[in-house]
Amino acid sequence: MAPRVTGKRGKGKRTARRLAAMRLVVVSEDQRQCLIEDVAYFRAEHFRQVEPGMYREQDRATAEAEIETVLRRYSRRGGI
Repeated sequence: MAPRVTGKRGKGKRTARRLAAMRLVVVSEDQRQCLIEDVAYFRAEHFRQVEPGMYREQDRATAEAEIETVLRRYSRRGGI
């Protein structure tokens, strides 16, 4: 069955706003630090055997940059 096409009736803008609101992410500083540590560990584990918390500073810095990029994209201050 083909999809039914109806008139616009102004739904486009409301739908776009609703989708933008759904994309909003709010993360506390503690949650941000946990995300960075988790990503650093899993990134290090991908390349070599690592004990939790024993990743290199390079892994942590890369993880922090990745997390900041995502949070900037999906947070209030980053502009959706």
